[in-house]
Amino acid sequence: TNRHSGGPDQPGEDTAFAERDLLRLPIPGGILRESLRKIAYFEARGNYAHLYRMDGTSQVVQDSLKNLTAALAPDLLRIHRSFLVNRRHVSEIRAKGGGTGEVVVANKPLPVGRKYWPDVLAELG
Repeated sequence: TNRHSGGPDQPGEDTAFAERDLLRLPIPGGILRESLRKIAYFEARGNYAHLYRMDGTSQVVQDSLKNLTAALAPDLLRIHRSFLVNRRHVSEIRAKGGGTGEVVVANKPLPVGRKYWPDVLAELG
């Protein structure tokens, strides 16, 4: 079972849609049920990640960015070794030269690594 997402608890279109948008993320002391729509981005912090919401609040998630990237694609896009962004909340893409750039998510500019820049342009450009 994928611990990051869930299927519908009950039949019905509205429930199915709501459940597809609801993630189950491991946090200290339990499980966080979080709407994908509220997530702006994740930032790597060692073996854990910080989840940053559109409202500016944050939460420690007990999982690596590598695992989160695999579980949450294609909704979230890896842009840097330290950042995974919710593609629906990217408002700007800016080239910085030298094969790098940045994206703006929730009014915050985040760096795009050289390795990830071609994918960012292809996926979001």
